Amino acid sequence: MNWTDAPAQPVGSTLARAIEHLGSTLVDLLAGDPGTAGVVTGVHVHDPADPAPVPAGSIVLAVGLNDGPSLLALVQAAAGRAAAVVVRSSAADGRLVNRAGECGTVLLGLSPGASWLQALTLLNASGRTANVAPFSSPALTGELFDLANAICTLIDAPVTIDDRHGNVLAFSDRQEEADFIRVECILGRRTPVVYQRDGAARAIRRAAGPVYFEAVAVDERPTLPRLAVAIRAGEEFLGTIWAAVREAPTPDREQRLLEGSRLVAIRMLRLRGSDARRRVRGDRVAAALGGGATAATALRQLGLADTAAFVLAVSFDNGDTDLAAATDSLLIARRYGERQRIATALNTHLDASLPGSICAVIDDQIYAIVPARRLRDVQVIVESSCRSFLARTRSTEPMLIGIGRVGRGADDLERSRSDADRAVRVLRTARDGRSIAHAAEVDVEALLLESRDLLRMRGWGPTGAYAKLLAYDNARNASMLPTLRSWLDAHGDIVLAAENSHIHQNTLRYRLRRIGEIGGVDLDDPRTRLELALQLRLFEP
Repeated sequence: MNWTDAPAQPVGSTLARAIEHLGSTLVDLLAGDPGTAGVVTGVHVHDPADPAPVPAGSIVLAVGLNDGPSLLALVQAAAGRAAAVVVRSSAADGRLVNRAGECGTVLLGLSPGASWLQALTLLNASGRTANVAPFSSPALTGELFDLANAICTLIDAPVTIDDRHGNVLAFSDRQEEADFIRVECILGRRTPVVYQRDGAARAIRRAAGPVYFEAVAVDERPTLPRLAVAIRAGEEFLGTIWAAVREAPTPDREQRLLEGSRLVAIRMLRLRGSDARRRVRGDRVAAALGGGATAATALRQLGLADTAAFVLAVSFDNGDTDLAAATDSLLIARRYGERQRIATALNTHLDASLPGSICAVIDDQIYAIVPARRLRDVQVIVESSCRSFLARTRSTEPMLIGIGRVGRGADDLERSRSDADRAVRVLRTARDGRSIAHAAEVDVEALLLESRDLLRMRGWGPTGAYAKLLAYDNARNASMLPTLRSWLDAHGDIVLAAENSHIHQNTLRYRLRRIGEIGGVDLDDPRTRLELALQLRLFEP
């Protein structure tokens, strides 16, 4: 028997899409980079009794092949031709993984308990849905939050809705009734690690209905039991609904949760296409900006490995309201949709003047990696583009944009992100009408902010003459420090300082003399003036 086509027609999907369809609980990536593979042309079952050339672009299933030499030979034969080779995880030793890495072959491990028929069926499904219309929009994401609230009401317990990889897509109200694990789950937008262990995910996938888990002990803090059910469309696993409950469920409660999962499945099928692409892009941007071993790979996948680029950070000046800390699910849904809308608009806007720009929402900010192919005028171009974007874009919250330095490679890009974040922080703290800042222009302001953080962390406060003047003003409701600041800002110009302070010049001279007496310092000394000016900015009265 030769290679068996299943299906006969090309799958027409990327390898990354196929792996996502299989799910992380069915296969593990053992070696290689799925992002470098092209379009998958088919799924093929290898027959060791009648070997034949490996079809180009195929996903090879090593069914029944467990001995090391045969697997090594298959990986070698697949090099440069197959999109990936799937083997039993138990048969993948270090030699096989190393050989696959050397050959550039993507090696996937089929999890224990999973069947080859399951893998074949899901890969076929991946081929059929390769060209499904995009499903994601802010409105559809909001529908998931509405469904989460409806299920919460039906079973009288706060719930989260996760995708097949454990990413939290939506959650209900009443999360304050849950435990600290749920809070961490929502803030991290991931299924907690404690529920990824001990086969919980596999138990949920195998069960026909809801699965009850007793409360887990993490530390001294109290936790609640969980009731979880798989979200399925036919035989395809789409995700999980997790409910934080206080007792074992009744059959009626389990049935309500099961029925709710069927409604969620319909919505999630509509969500799958564009959201998956956006999430992959967002993950790659996050990896590229996060540094470490994966940053270079992510940059290569984004097509920016050898390109000079810089980072642009867009933050939302929403006062004391933090999206990550919010608990109102509808508010979060609206804001998440708003962030995605603005990120898409910014990507389109930047791409017109700076082709190749890539935007993604990371946490509560929008980041853009912007190629800097025209180094001489790129700073002028990006600032002009950002100003026109802010002028044209309607947002419910004011936007602040920080622009990092230009660099090349993963390390430089990580520094550029840090630059952009520092610039945004300066804008947020200054509140002086600026909405865009280049990192190089606000380096000193950023340094002062970071110095304040360091002093606060170490418990240090005002010292010397400044401390005496601060105590004097507080005790007598005086204005020595504001007068000193006006004089220093005017570079010692008595006339200008008096005008800015709205006092007579003689009054200013008298206060300066008193400042010297109270602080025990000579204001004619440049070092003294520097020390006072620095503390005025580090410990503002």
